[in-house]
Amino acid sequence: MNYYDTARLLAALKEKPEYGWLNEVNSQSLQAALRDLDTAYGNFFAGRAKFPKFKCRRDRQSFRVPQHFTLEAGRGRLGIPKLSPLRIVVHRPVEGRMKSVTISRSPSGRYFASLLCAVNRQDPLPRRRGGEIGVDLWG
Repeated sequence: MNYYDTARLLAALKEKPEYGWLNEVNSQSLQAALRDLDTAYGNFFAGRAKFPKFKCRRDRQSFRVPQHFTLEAGRGRLGIPKLSPLRIVVHRPVEGRMKSVTISRSPSGRYFASLLCAVNRQDPLPRRRGGEIGVDLWG
């Protein structure tokens, strides 16, 4: 099964009354979890990673909101769909365009919000002077 098969299955499950709790969650967050699962299995079958592990409750838990979130840094509020605004402490100014937010809970019960931002950097890479660059090839 790939991402598209599981996304169709998710849509069908959301219509059943016994899976009504799926409608309480932002649909983009569910789709992001399916994309992460598809990537994990793809990396496993390509030989780049080990078999994906099931996340248990006592480990670090997280979910991603890829769109439709708002940040009011001055008021210390983070708005996430289908949740009341969360009070947050912004410890660093946000630069660039916000792309997604990941909410994670540590095993000690503390919550953290991490913003993924797209930033256009204008500063060039430093030039290397002198020295040699080598490439190792294994046959």
